[in-house]
Amino acid sequence: GAALDAADDLAGQVTAAVHTTAVFVTRSAPLRHVLANEPGAILAHVAFDKSPVVFALAQELLAPRLARHLPADRAAEAAEWLARLGLSYLAVPNPAVDLTDRAAARHLVTTFVLPGLEAEPEPGADGPADLRPTPRTAVLTPRS
Repeated sequence: GAALDAADDLAGQVTAAVHTTAVFVTRSAPLRHVLANEPGAILAHVAFDKSPVVFALAQELLAPRLARHLPADRAAEAAEWLARLGLSYLAVPNPAVDLTDRAAARHLVTTFVLPGLEAEPEPGADGPADLRPTPRTAVLTPRS
Protein backbone atom coordinates (compact mmCIF):
# COMPACT_ATOMS: atom_id res chain seq x y z
CA GLY A 1 0.00 0.00 0.00
CA ALA A 2 2.75 2.47 0.84
CA ALA A 3 4.38 2.09 -2.59
CA LEU A 4 1.04 2.74 -4.32
CA ASP A 5 0.28 5.70 -2.06
CA ALA A 6 3.69 7.24 -2.82
CA ALA A 7 3.19 7.07 -6.60
CA ASP A 8 2.31 10.34 -8.31
CA ASP A 9 0.51 8.97 -11.36
CA LEU A 10 -1.31 5.92 -12.70
CA ALA A 11 1.84 4.50 -14.32
CA GLY A 12 3.65 4.74 -10.99
CA GLN A 13 0.80 3.12 -9.08
CA VAL A 14 0.39 0.21 -11.47
CA THR A 15 4.15 -0.28 -11.69
CA ALA A 16 4.34 -0.30 -7.90
CA ALA A 17 1.56 -2.89 -7.69
CA VAL A 18 3.16 -5.19 -10.26
CA HIS A 19 6.70 -4.73 -8.95
CA THR A 20 5.97 -5.11 -5.24
CA THR A 21 3.85 -8.21 -5.87
CA ALA A 22 6.65 -9.81 -7.89
CA VAL A 23 9.22 -8.90 -5.23
CA PHE A 24 7.01 -10.36 -2.49
CA VAL A 25 6.55 -13.62 -4.38
CA THR A 26 10.22 -14.05 -5.28
CA ARG A 27 11.59 -13.05 -1.86
CA SER A 28 9.42 -15.49 0.03
CA ALA A 29 11.56 -18.64 0.27
CA PRO A 30 8.66 -20.84 1.46
CA LEU A 31 6.38 -19.58 -1.31
CA ARG A 32 9.09 -20.06 -3.95
CA HIS A 33 9.73 -23.59 -2.68
CA VAL A 34 6.07 -24.55 -2.80
CA LEU A 35 5.59 -22.96 -6.24
CA ALA A 36 8.63 -24.82 -7.59
CA ASN A 37 7.80 -28.20 -6.04
CA GLU A 38 4.05 -28.28 -5.43
CA PRO A 39 2.45 -25.42 -7.39
CA GLY A 40 -1.00 -26.96 -7.07
CA ALA A 41 -0.87 -26.46 -3.30
CA ILE A 42 -0.81 -22.66 -3.78
CA LEU A 43 -2.67 -22.32 -7.05
CA ALA A 44 -5.63 -24.29 -5.73
CA HIS A 45 -6.20 -21.47 -3.24
CA VAL A 46 -6.24 -18.71 -5.84
CA ALA A 47 -7.59 -20.34 -8.98
CA PHE A 48 -11.00 -21.23 -10.37
CA ASP A 49 -13.68 -21.00 -7.68
CA LYS A 50 -11.34 -19.17 -5.28
CA SER A 51 -10.53 -16.39 -7.77
CA PRO A 52 -13.49 -14.17 -6.78
CA VAL A 53 -11.99 -13.91 -3.28
CA VAL A 54 -8.66 -12.78 -4.75
CA PHE A 55 -10.40 -10.30 -7.05
CA ALA A 56 -12.50 -8.88 -4.22
CA LEU A 57 -9.39 -8.39 -2.10
CA ALA A 58 -7.61 -6.71 -5.03
CA GLN A 59 -10.57 -4.39 -5.50
CA GLU A 60 -10.61 -3.55 -1.78
CA LEU A 61 -6.88 -2.78 -1.67
CA LEU A 62 -6.21 -1.35 -5.14
CA ALA A 63 -9.42 0.29 -6.37
CA PRO A 64 -9.47 3.18 -3.85
CA ARG A 65 -5.88 3.99 -4.73
CA LEU A 66 -6.40 3.68 -8.49
CA ALA A 67 -9.47 5.92 -8.16
CA ARG A 68 -7.08 8.85 -7.72
CA HIS A 69 -6.42 8.54 -11.46
CA LEU A 70 -9.41 6.62 -12.85
CA PRO A 71 -13.19 6.85 -12.46
CA ALA A 72 -14.31 4.64 -9.56
CA ASP A 73 -16.00 2.01 -11.76
CA ARG A 74 -12.92 1.76 -13.98
CA ALA A 75 -10.64 1.62 -10.92
CA ALA A 76 -12.50 -1.43 -9.62
CA GLU A 77 -12.25 -3.11 -13.02
CA ALA A 78 -8.54 -2.22 -13.28
CA ALA A 79 -7.91 -3.71 -9.82
CA GLU A 80 -9.45 -6.99 -10.94
CA TRP A 81 -7.42 -7.09 -14.13
CA LEU A 82 -4.22 -6.34 -12.21
CA ALA A 83 -5.04 -9.25 -9.91
CA ARG A 84 -5.48 -11.44 -12.98
CA LEU A 85 -2.08 -10.29 -14.23
CA GLY A 86 -0.54 -11.10 -10.86
CA LEU A 87 -2.12 -14.56 -10.78
CA SER A 88 -0.89 -15.23 -14.30
CA TYR A 89 2.64 -14.26 -13.32
CA LEU A 90 2.38 -16.45 -10.23
CA ALA A 91 1.06 -19.44 -12.17
CA VAL A 92 3.26 -19.14 -15.25
CA PRO A 93 6.21 -16.80 -14.71
CA ASN A 94 8.04 -15.67 -17.82
CA PRO A 95 11.80 -15.99 -17.28
CA ALA A 96 12.38 -13.36 -19.98
CA VAL A 97 10.42 -10.74 -17.99
CA ASP A 98 11.79 -10.07 -14.52
CA LEU A 99 9.08 -8.07 -12.79
CA THR A 100 11.31 -7.72 -9.72
CA ASP A 101 13.31 -5.29 -11.86
CA ARG A 102 11.41 -2.01 -11.51
CA ALA A 103 12.40 -0.90 -15.04
CA ALA A 104 11.10 -4.16 -16.54
CA ALA A 105 7.86 -3.83 -14.56
CA ARG A 106 7.45 -0.23 -15.73
CA HIS A 107 8.08 -1.26 -19.35
CA LEU A 108 5.41 -3.97 -19.12
CA VAL A 109 2.98 -1.54 -17.51
CA THR A 110 3.54 1.36 -19.90
CA THR A 111 3.63 -0.81 -23.03
CA PHE A 112 0.84 -3.30 -22.39
CA VAL A 113 -1.27 -2.36 -19.35
CA LEU A 114 -1.70 1.42 -19.38
CA PRO A 115 -2.98 1.65 -22.96
CA GLY A 116 -5.99 -0.41 -21.89
CA LEU A 117 -6.53 1.45 -18.64
CA GLU A 118 -6.22 4.93 -20.09
CA ALA A 119 -8.30 4.30 -23.19
CA GLU A 120 -11.76 5.82 -23.08
CA PRO A 121 -14.60 3.35 -23.69
CA GLU A 122 -16.06 3.60 -27.18
CA PRO A 123 -19.30 5.62 -27.42
CA GLY A 124 -22.30 3.39 -26.85
CA ALA A 125 -20.27 0.70 -25.12
CA ASP A 126 -20.97 -0.15 -21.50
CA GLY A 127 -17.24 -0.23 -20.78
CA PRO A 128 -14.84 -2.98 -19.75
CA ALA A 129 -17.58 -5.19 -18.30
CA ASP A 130 -18.62 -5.94 -21.89
CA LEU A 131 -15.31 -7.75 -22.32
CA ARG A 132 -15.95 -10.21 -19.52
CA PRO A 133 -16.40 -13.75 -20.77
CA THR A 134 -19.84 -15.16 -20.22
CA PRO A 135 -20.03 -18.48 -18.41
CA ARG A 136 -20.79 -21.33 -20.75
CA THR A 137 -21.51 -24.94 -20.14
CA ALA A 138 -19.44 -27.24 -22.26
CA VAL A 139 -21.10 -30.32 -23.62
CA LEU A 140 -18.63 -33.07 -24.37
CA THR A 141 -19.71 -35.58 -26.94
CA PRO A 142 -17.68 -38.79 -27.21
CA ARG A 143 -16.17 -39.42 -30.61
CA SER A 144 -16.43 -42.82 -32.19
